[in-house]
Amino acid sequence: MTSTLTQRSKQAIVITLIIVILQFAMMVEVSSAQSGLILLFNDYSVYGLSWTADSTKIRFRSASTNGVNGFYNISSGTMSTALYLPTEQLTSEEIEAFQVYNSLYEESYFVSPDSKFAVFLSRDPVDPESDMPSVRQVFLADRTNQGVIALGSMMPPPLIVQWAVDSSSFVIFSGPFEGSDADITPRAVIVNFASDVEKAQGIGFPEFSINGTSYRIGAKLHQVLEEGKLLLVEANEIQFSEEYIEPQPALILYSVMTPQASQVLLPNATKLIAAHITRDDRLLAVNEHGLVEIDLSDHKTRVIDAAINSEWAYEAAFSPDDRWLALFHAAPQGIDVYLADLDILAR
Repeated sequence: MTSTLTQRSKQAIVITLIIVILQFAMMVEVSSAQSGLILLFNDYSVYGLSWTADSTKIRFRSASTNGVNGFYNISSGTMSTALYLPTEQLTSEEIEAFQVYNSLYEESYFVSPDSKFAVFLSRDPVDPESDMPSVRQVFLADRTNQGVIALGSMMPPPLIVQWAVDSSSFVIFSGPFEGSDADITPRAVIVNFASDVEKAQGIGFPEFSINGTSYRIGAKLHQVLEEGKLLLVEANEIQFSEEYIEPQPALILYSVMTPQASQVLLPNATKLIAAHITRDDRLLAVNEHGLVEIDLSDHKTRVIDAAINSEWAYEAAFSPDDRWLALFHAAPQGIDVYLADLDILAR
């Protein structure tokens, strides 16, 4: 009799535990649905999160993509891998006509979102006999009129370029040369080429001061705005002390033509992993406080979701159309890739 009761007690405990686990799972599922988070897929190594200009695909790199780009289509739920999407490719005739360095494993050209222009590395190196034999010139081509102009920059592959969504401008980055451990940093913004590539203007990034504090543009460029006149970028404070202090980045709305007119939006961007200015002048950011919204007219801050923070996610990227937020979260079984619906989160 006692044995039977003990067995029934054990069964009751097991059943109770199962019910509790199921209830917890349902709570997690409901909580996730309420927060607007959608788990897209899991991979053991994912990095380099960004969006295509039309906000339809998440772009990433992964050990499982064999060193090329992975693309996740958010409407169809399908995944593909390629160095370039079909809309981002030059034709074989253009590669030959423009004398483009064409690599199967690293980006050597970037086509504008409207497909009218291309930035590329020259096929031939500047000086094959030098200490850096892979260094090539950077060119801009008009794919309609076949006009080509040298931009005055020289660098080894891979080419690193960030286009404005409206194709009006782009930023060229300077990466570490062979044997160098220098950071990848924005080098120049190229503007004024829409009507004639011969009129393209390259503008560098000098040191600048805001309210007496000196800054230098850092590695993280979040957004190209206003036809290249404004950049949402992180900048490091320049230190003049003999004692080294780890530089603290600030999030700055950088004025390309008049750097001294730039604005500090977040004085401390140490734990910032994503930032985006919407079409209605709101700053969206993911930092240690969560997913936050700052009204740029009065600088009032609202925490949209404290759980979506830079401790929980290690990379994040806002879609150009202001609608989505993609996130990488380190889970026990690998990297979970999430999609957040900003319209749901903002309610």
